[in-house]
Amino acid sequence: MLASVSVAVALPGVDARGTGWTRLPPLVHPRLLHASVAVAVGPAELEAAGHVMGKAAVRRMGDGAHLGSLPDLEVLDSIECLVNDGKAWSVLPQLKLPRPMYGLAVARWNKTAVLAAGGSGETGGSATGTRDVWLIDFARGTVEPAPPLPFAIFGVQMTAGGDGDAGGVWLAGGWRNYNLCAQQLLRLNATAAAWQVFPHARYAHCFGGMGVHGKEVGKDTVFVFGGSADNAPALNTLEQFAASSSGWTVLQPLVYARDMMAAAQVGGALYAIGGRDPEMAFLDSVEVYHLDSGWAVDAALTLPVPLAGASAATSGRLVVVSGGVSAFNATHASGGAFRLDVA
Repeated sequence: MLASVSVAVALPGVDARGTGWTRLPPLVHPRLLHASVAVAVGPAELEAAGHVMGKAAVRRMGDGAHLGSLPDLEVLDSIECLVNDGKAWSVLPQLKLPRPMYGLAVARWNKTAVLAAGGSGETGGSATGTRDVWLIDFARGTVEPAPPLPFAIFGVQMTAGGDGDAGGVWLAGGWRNYNLCAQQLLRLNATAAAWQVFPHARYAHCFGGMGVHGKEVGKDTVFVFGGSADNAPALNTLEQFAASSSGWTVLQPLVYARDMMAAAQVGGALYAIGGRDPEMAFLDSVEVYHLDSGWAVDAALTLPVPLAGASAATSGRLVVVSGGVSAFNATHASGGAFRLDVA
């Protein structure tokens, strides 16, 4: 589902572990394996806030196969947002996904709309993905079908392309089912009637992270990192795809292998936040990637609690992490949310 986060005001909270995280009000519904993205929501709110309001697309599921025993969790279709100058979350009654989904990916499409792709409504080892793609416009309050994916997928990564508000997204990896992880890289631009398929990555990345550099159409550089593949443990791999040459390059790996992380990009920096390691331990560490120096753990950004299956949304220099679970044998998803100012 989608959630919105106000990023323009001084939100209430207490600084937690590390020095950067501020605790936000809890979500209305605890969530995990969801997705987040920031968009503008209208001139009046922008004028009042003095900044872009963040929309975080957020989904939750219960899946014993991957996150221990999580009984009595339902898959949701609701969309919630942070309202009243960041003092509370609220479910949007007029806007929701076409059906309950988890493991979907979302990315900004233009100033007021996001694209939601893939996902699954099934839990457990028999779960399969969907080809469905939806354009969710928060200004108009509409959800409309968009060009479908060439194959069904969930647990996928998606990020906005370098052409910014002109539209365009990249999508990578994901599960075809719980025994087969995809290595495909896809792109949909604002004028296309179908997804463009690019050469496969060297590694499959499911429930990993993704980012993009570049502002010129056709010259994006795409980064895909972490995740897991074909029932294998978490990966530490980082791959780079250059759209100008259609070639993949394996770069310096993450310090720690991790999947089911919250991934974010602020400027040119990539963030791998929390997740699970190959031994299924839940992580509270945060790694930051810069092109000139590679990955490094930033102790000052340590999460308040270990989190896997959480999601991150960014707006400007701010990152908001929500949901997830904090232990392998957790009995319910988290409703917690935290904000980081990376300046």
